[in-house]
Amino acid sequence: MPEIDKIGELNQTWGICGFASALYALYQDTGDRSRRSQLARRVETDTNLLAEIKTFLVTLHAENQTGLLNQIEQFTRSFPGFGQFTVNGYIAKVNSIGAAGIGPVGDLKADAKFSIALPPDAVAFYLKRMCDFPRARVEPHIGSRKSRLVVGVRKRGGKTTPYGGLVHWMYQSGGTVYSWGRQFSSIAKADRDYVVCSEVSPYG
Repeated sequence: MPEIDKIGELNQTWGICGFASALYALYQDTGDRSRRSQLARRVETDTNLLAEIKTFLVTLHAENQTGLLNQIEQFTRSFPGFGQFTVNGYIAKVNSIGAAGIGPVGDLKADAKFSIALPPDAVAFYLKRMCDFPRARVEPHIGSRKSRLVVGVRKRGGKTTPYGGLVHWMYQSGGTVYSWGRQFSSIAKADRDYVVCSEVSPYG
């Protein structure tokens, strides 16, 4: 498996595509090979990735980003099975893992309850605050044609959901799309029913 694909592997079972897509961008932006390897190792295990997500959520609390926290809660609740989701409950669930001393990758990856949905503004904020892309922003118009983008997609003919039907985030760089620990030559090759509904540029 190419090293970059390790970043999205846990997204095969957890709905954490907003985080994974931003981390793909960070990996590709980092020129130092050893730093790239450190990043891939940092998020390839379940407990490490959960610590990354928890750190972001705690940072939002610390910086009084109540608007973004509310958006994350409401967006996650819009997905089946997550109607009672709360950010504080998610943090408590992660904390309980550390207290129980649960082991390495494989122990937790089948638990879909570690999913968490990021709306566009939260993806942009994560890129800025946690990935050191100070100019990251939600593109005002779809089809910006920038070479590197975190791309949000909806299902063609799918149910109406917030943010234009947004159901998944992917990272697109040039002619390659990264998602689920795999690489595709286009968004359509990943899923022919996907239609772009949001774009976040790491570079402004």
